[in-house]
Amino acid sequence: MRTHIVLFFLICYTHFSNAQSSFQEGQLRIGLVKAKLVNSVDAKYDGINKYCIGFYLERRNADKPLSILTGLEVIGKGSNVLYGERVNFQYLSVRISPQWNYKNIFFSTGIYVSYLSSIESNVPSASRFIIIEDVKKLDFGICLGPGYRLFQFLNIGLLYDIGLNNMYMTKTYGANGSFAKVNYRNRNWLLYIGAAYRF
Repeated sequence: MRTHIVLFFLICYTHFSNAQSSFQEGQLRIGLVKAKLVNSVDAKYDGINKYCIGFYLERRNADKPLSILTGLEVIGKGSNVLYGERVNFQYLSVRISPQWNYKNIFFSTGIYVSYLSSIESNVPSASRFIIIEDVKKLDFGICLGPGYRLFQFLNIGLLYDIGLNNMYMTKTYGANGSFAKVNYRNRNWLLYIGAAYRF
């Protein structure tokens, strides 16, 4: 899997290295996030509303449909979990997304790596289902989604982040009375609007 990812980005790099005409575009994005945790047993937790803000740089060839988008953002995640508990995560995240463009429509697929900068819970520590100290600091995953350019300087889009790292682990009783591990991962939808400047 890692080999395929490396090869993919080498192809993208070669694509831009050989380009005769290209331009860069800076984008400031703000967005609404619908975030939740899913686990290896079920995915019945209710999502919560968070926010995202970030700056992104897109490099694009004028005569080819592929562009590369890199960005740095602050994004909120989290979930409602058991017993009325709500956990709030805040991440500093880096995205790298190849983007396919057709007229005013684009579709992004890429990866993200996030560092957990803060975490909060709405219940006292003695009653928490999620033990804050045991949540992993690093998250990573893939992201994909469509978008549309309203004008040359304004973008709207929708992204779905699929977390691949097990952020947290609990144990539950199995069918035969033994313990079974339950792993938790981040999932979230991001609806954003971005103002762009070409240079």
